Amino acid sequence: MKILLAYASNSGNTLQAAEHIAATLAQHRLTVEIKDIVETTPVELGAYDLCILGSCTWLRDGIEGQLPNQFYTFAATLRREHHQFPGKHFAVFAFGRHEYTHFCGAADELEKLVHDVHGTLVTDTLRVDGFYQRNVAAIETWALGLAKTVRQQLRPA
Repeated sequence: MKILLAYASNSGNTLQAAEHIAATLAQHRLTVEIKDIVETTPVELGAYDLCILGSCTWLRDGIEGQLPNQFYTFAATLRREHHQFPGKHFAVFAFGRHEYTHFCGAADELEKLVHDVHGTLVTDTLRVDGFYQRNVAAIETWALGLAKTVRQQLRPA
C-alpha cells in the first residue's frame, strides 16, 4: 500500500505530527512518504492508495481559521485543474487554536477539498488545539486508529 502524508507547517507543529504519524504507521508495517505540500503536485495524489493531508490553521487575508498560503495554493490548483479522485482514500488532521473565531478551520477546508475531488475520508478528522508537544497522546491515538483502519479495511487481501 502506498501512503502519502502531505503537510503544510509554518511553525513546525504539523511537521512534528506528520513525522509522529508516519512513525506510528511504520510500527504497523506501513510505509509513508512524507512531503511538504509545496513539493507535491495535485496529479501525484493519484499514485497513492491513501493520502493523509495535514495542515496548520492560519490567518490569511485577515481572516482567522484558514489554510496557510502554501496549502491554499495547492487546493486552488487542484480545483482549477479539475482533478478528480473518485473513491480515493484520504485522512485529515489539522492544528488550530481555540481562540480563533473558526477553530481548526483548516480541517474543515481539507475535508471540503476531499469532498470536492470525490475522495473518501477513512476516519474522523483529527483537530489538534495548540501545539504538538501538548497533544502527543491524541496524535498517537489517532494514528493508531488510522493504522487499524488501513490494516483491516484498506489493505488488499
